[in-house]
Amino acid sequence: MKVSKFNNVYGETKAYKKFTGLKLSNTAPDSTLVKSNGKYLSCIWVSRGGGAFAIIPMTNPKNSKDLHIKVPDIFPLFRGHKDQVLDVDFDPFDQQRCVSCSNDSDIYVWDIPQDFSIFDNDEQTDFQEPVRKLDKHTKKVLQVLYHPLAKDILASTSMDKTVKIWNVASGDVIYSLDHPDWVTSISFNYNGKYLATCCKDKKLRIYSFEGEGEPTLIKTFTTHPSPKNSKCCFIGMNEVMTVGFNGPERQFALWNVDEQESDSKPYTGFMNVDVSPSVMLPFADKSLNILLLAGKGDSTIKLYERLPNGELNLLTDFTSNEPQKGFCISPRFSFNTDVHKNEIFRGYRTLNDKAVEEISFKCPLKTDKFQEDIYPDGPSFEPTLSADEWITHKSRGELLPLVFSFKDLYDGNELSFTTASSVPSSTLNTPKVDKSEKKAKTPESKINTNDLSIKQITPSTPTPAHRQRDLIKKYEKEEESLGKENKINKLLAKASNLDDINNAEDPSKNNSTGDDEEWDIIETNTKGVENAQVKTPSKAPNSEVERKETLTPPSKQGYKEPVAEADVKTPSKKTATEADVKTPSKKTATEADVKTPSKKTATEADVKTPSKKTATEADVKSLSTPKTLSIKQSVEKLSGLVLDLTTIIEGLKKANLEKDERLKALEMKVDQLMTKK
Repeated sequence: MKVSKFNNVYGETKAYKKFTGLKLSNTAPDSTLVKSNGKYLSCIWVSRGGGAFAIIPMTNPKNSKDLHIKVPDIFPLFRGHKDQVLDVDFDPFDQQRCVSCSNDSDIYVWDIPQDFSIFDNDEQTDFQEPVRKLDKHTKKVLQVLYHPLAKDILASTSMDKTVKIWNVASGDVIYSLDHPDWVTSISFNYNGKYLATCCKDKKLRIYSFEGEGEPTLIKTFTTHPSPKNSKCCFIGMNEVMTVGFNGPERQFALWNVDEQESDSKPYTGFMNVDVSPSVMLPFADKSLNILLLAGKGDSTIKLYERLPNGELNLLTDFTSNEPQKGFCISPRFSFNTDVHKNEIFRGYRTLNDKAVEEISFKCPLKTDKFQEDIYPDGPSFEPTLSADEWITHKSRGELLPLVFSFKDLYDGNELSFTTASSVPSSTLNTPKVDKSEKKAKTPESKINTNDLSIKQITPSTPTPAHRQRDLIKKYEKEEESLGKENKINKLLAKASNLDDINNAEDPSKNNSTGDDEEWDIIETNTKGVENAQVKTPSKAPNSEVERKETLTPPSKQGYKEPVAEADVKTPSKKTATEADVKTPSKKTATEADVKTPSKKTATEADVKTPSKKTATEADVKSLSTPKTLSIKQSVEKLSGLVLDLTTIIEGLKKANLEKDERLKALEMKVDQLMTKK
């Protein structure tokens, strides 16, 4: 597997980069609670007698880079809703505009003053009147989301079982998408061609805005089995991530909109994360294909990279001592990232409903040069189309956003905006998913090991997300070992050919077919350990190598191959040592008390060596030894040799222990005799 450039990504927090003194709401269970556009931070506020949210500038009054803002007790809030505010979203093409939605079923559009500050309390009061009210929903509005390409195009979801597409400039509803139940989450893809909706009926629906006219429902997928709220988030152009529950377990999955048919299962399978009752908030950097999972009430944020081949790579787990109830990431077009320090994006998490801390996610590199691979062109804050142009455009689904180059930001040049030449590079090689619902079972012997991917290891039951990489590595190792199978077959074939050339015996036959030759029989002395004496052969070997020389039978064909090292012939009742030990009757002897001739060296066992041939103790078992041994015979003989040597060693240990006990008893008797005298 190719090493990812994001493998060393880590999250970093600074004590001086916090917003403190906040009063965050705890009555919006599925909301992110905070949003950022790089210039301002919005926070859903605790409010009595109506809903409110705060807009906090992200620079302190001294314009210092140190971001530690202590919010005053009294400062201007954005009020006007008759009930709890549930969500806020910033206009991606106007940093001074935002929208809010509430339990009161209304959507309010707000303009933030250019000189807005939370510290000048003398002249400013709460903002009560929005720029525009969007009031076509009949029940509470759960989420609002701006279109990524078109100016003043807004999507909203409500408990009245509809998703509405608005023209914010005119206040009109352009499209209304009916659902069988209320929608819990919505998400646009990279260029706004697709809109994904998660519904309480456990369905993920994909709507296409390709061409002018009403959007069309193109795909429907069955998502997570639990009736708890699910959420969705697009990754790039054609992949969407859903998060939900399977009983008490939280899980997520990835779906390919273009490749998969309706009602098919996610190509990644349903991947379990952990057991918790709180909702997970999904986020994605559409340019880098990095996914984030931030659970409400968790102290961990998980980062995944979606690889071009469809696999998921767990990058890091950002952990903290304090849990978060809300989380958001700052958009790339906000220029709020420090390119020179390899910061790829920033996030903001709530702490105990009283503070928000900044998390800087960085990708450490060895070079100080600009890294184009981690800083691809990012969507800018310039719209591609106006609202009216988007409504009437015949090929709006083929348009791409205006982008800027991070290289200009790195070099300090003036930024210029161009139309994206293509979709993000990491989204081009999406895995092709088999569109057939019923797949025939493939025999194990016919598995194509060249196509092992995450699709083939999709479990029938949910697989924990932290085991996904281990499963992928496991299958890659199996693929590598299977790929070497041809080499093994070639080696076995070569060994078989050598057996044929050398007239090796067939191990399956009981009788030897080799020609018998006359062999000198070697008599072996098998006396016990205590009475063993060293016998010197008539011709002593000159070196250790000669002492271990094996007996080589003659060959009619002139080919000589050494026989495997001699099998040890174990005595039936008595055990011989490697060097026969001579134990005195009254003196203490150690294991190494060996009687060695002055000029001649003994073999490992008492061996009577013939005058013409040299052999070890157990080289000869019978007169019917074959000329050569096959591989299986050699392995069997070596195995027997190991077992016999083990038996001998155990016998030696036992004999030495008994000898030590006898010597100890003898010493005690000698001491007693000396004491009596």
